[in-house]
Amino acid sequence: MGLDKYRYRPLSKNEIRVLKPLSNDGLSFDLVHVNLDDQPQFSALSYVWGVEVFDRSIKLGESNFPVTVNLHDAFQAISSYQKRREDAISQTNHLWIDAICINQEDIPERNTQVPLMARIYRQATQVLAWLGKPEFQADVELGVQMMEGFLQGFFESQLKSKVPESSPTTIDESFEIKQIEVDQLSYLSSVSDNLEQYIDVEGSKIHNAWVGIFDIWRSRFWSRAWILQEATVPENDSYWPHYAGRYGNIRIESKVAFLCGSSSTNFQALLMAAQIANLLARRTPKVPEEVKIPVWTGYEQAYRLRMRRIEELGLDLSLLPVLQTIRNSQSTNPRDKVYAGLGIIPPSGIDGKEERVAVDYAKSVYEVYFDVPKFCLTKIGHELDFLGYTRKMKEGELEPSERIGQLLPTWVPNWDEPLYITPMPKDEVFYNATRDSKVSASIEGNNLSVKGVQCDAIKTVMSPLTMDHFTQLKMELNIEYEGEELEDVFFRALCMDIQVDGYGRVVGKYNKEDFSTVEWPWNGKVDEVPLDLQQRLQWGGDGRRSLCLTERGYIGLVPASARDNDLICGFFGSKVLHIVRDDENRHEYIGECFVDHLMDGKVMNWVENGALEVETFVLGLEMNVDSDDTRGECLDGRVIANRMTEKCSPS
Repeated sequence: MGLDKYRYRPLSKNEIRVLKPLSNDGLSFDLVHVNLDDQPQFSALSYVWGVEVFDRSIKLGESNFPVTVNLHDAFQAISSYQKRREDAISQTNHLWIDAICINQEDIPERNTQVPLMARIYRQATQVLAWLGKPEFQADVELGVQMMEGFLQGFFESQLKSKVPESSPTTIDESFEIKQIEVDQLSYLSSVSDNLEQYIDVEGSKIHNAWVGIFDIWRSRFWSRAWILQEATVPENDSYWPHYAGRYGNIRIESKVAFLCGSSSTNFQALLMAAQIANLLARRTPKVPEEVKIPVWTGYEQAYRLRMRRIEELGLDLSLLPVLQTIRNSQSTNPRDKVYAGLGIIPPSGIDGKEERVAVDYAKSVYEVYFDVPKFCLTKIGHELDFLGYTRKMKEGELEPSERIGQLLPTWVPNWDEPLYITPMPKDEVFYNATRDSKVSASIEGNNLSVKGVQCDAIKTVMSPLTMDHFTQLKMELNIEYEGEELEDVFFRALCMDIQVDGYGRVVGKYNKEDFSTVEWPWNGKVDEVPLDLQQRLQWGGDGRRSLCLTERGYIGLVPASARDNDLICGFFGSKVLHIVRDDENRHEYIGECFVDHLMDGKVMNWVENGALEVETFVLGLEMNVDSDDTRGECLDGRVIANRMTEKCSPS
């Protein structure tokens, strides 16, 4: 980055650097030190680094400091935005930008500044999210105006219902953000019967406005890992619920301002547009092609995380779920798939204030990803939760190879690889497969040693579902199912005996009544079971899990990569069960599983009765014994385990 042209001064504890403007062109600055403990006033930029080609520059003191085209454009947009705003927020013109305010060539400084980033964005007076320059600025401006119209209609409808005619028209502090989320849903239902007003022919203002809105949603910004920490920061107390303004001219204050070229918008406007676009896509036959493709999913992911942070859902904001959200995003440095999530965890949350994965960019990606299971093993009651975030490839799928994939055992989550399966809930209210047993697990080198028992095995993986499987179920289900309807057993297994809400959060146990409106396509005659039953009910396992029948006659839901004869194991201290594969006296870790009737501690009854033998499973990479590399060479990407041994045997 040409850092030889600018000499950074060392930072003291809790100090950061901010850019102080020296001119009105938005391109000349001093770099000054401030201490976060002093509550300094500044704005923070959230943006996409992009291709690191530094062919533009800004003035930093007496030096020319090289920057990318995207960052140069952001400086100009910020200057324009601040000039056209009159409020005190936008006039806080000191600016924090990671690429400049952190010495990127000083790894020790990065290691201390990156953990401060969450605090930086929380304390910033405003977060300016730069989405980039749009291809057609006029369309984006039309889109912003239309989104403001959506919000205008919403707030007018709410004021009419909440504020008496004789009352002042200012929205007071009782009009809170959480209530606004609920009110928006009711408002959308009221406009859904008149959706035609939101579409028009190609070339019309309305059509071009949608093109502009979709330009905003297509920005690479939404796919970036770091924005989930930066742009989802909850508002300060002074920001919400201040939705103040005059009737007919509602103005919304938001800590995060999204800049797209010379236009700007906010979370609430984007949310309303996404909701209406969803309605159009589902209910209106003649819609613009752009509306048929849900390109707003990146934005919605950020919005959902923002709402969870506002609501301070401690369990939802523990480390692993946050990393799961980030893993489908993009990052130039795969280490950031872990580090970008650390600041999202609230200091008072389940992971504690000081108990965090240490940031160290000198470590290899391999080591950084290993740090997550090591950290999890220190979390009492959640030691083995990380196993739910691993993925064993199905037959025919490519083994992970880019960047770090082939070096990682599959008991270590590969955060650089998407995972489209929801880990099983670990709350004992829903599952407690090994009851109050204590975890006995440790990591040595590439190996995870964990005590447990083999409690069952897969007899038949029922994928794709056929009539023969129903015949088998009817004949071989355990006697414990006597008196139950197969329909109920089937749905309970598909749902893993739980209910989830619209945010994917577990809210209760399976309730048969919830499926009263689902057509059961089997009338009891095995030869009339439709062949596409599994496809029609694919939502139950999300396409990443398959039903199975076990050797003991139970029905279960297992990873799609599971096979007949795979072993079902209970690891001590784990609320759920796990699949491992027997391979020449070795065991390969496959993933978590649900087995009906075995999730409530029955396994431990068998242990106490002496029916099951306690074993130590050692999971690790299969080593090439001829290699001099002490870390080992992965031969085929598999993870194996040897029972009752302390090291991996040669293949």
